[in-house]
Amino acid sequence: MIVKILCISSSPRRHGNSETLLDWFIEAASKHESAECEKIVLSDYDINPCRGCNACEKKGKCLISDDFIGIIDKVLAADIVVFAAPIYCVGVCAQAKAFIDRVQVLRSRKDV
Repeated sequence: MIVKILCISSSPRRHGNSETLLDWFIEAASKHESAECEKIVLSDYDINPCRGCNACEKKGKCLISDDFIGIIDKVLAADIVVFAAPIYCVGVCAQAKAFIDRVQVLRSRKDV
């Protein structure tokens, strides 16, 4: 049985510490025959911040049209999601925060 692992790097700095740690995880996981890893670097995508419109609560989907829609489909298809985020000023970076805020669309779905 293949285990689909989605690895998400949220760092705005390519090949920084967070992404390097994620790459080490991918290298180790890839040694297992049953593991299938896919890496996504959020800085390569256009992900807008949540508008707080609550359309996701009412309609079950986010109305913002950007690259997040394709990424969330991959999250739903994965068996495991690994999320790497640097900590800046006692919090995650803006890219991680935008992604986390937008994932709230899953909270209102009945199929998740």
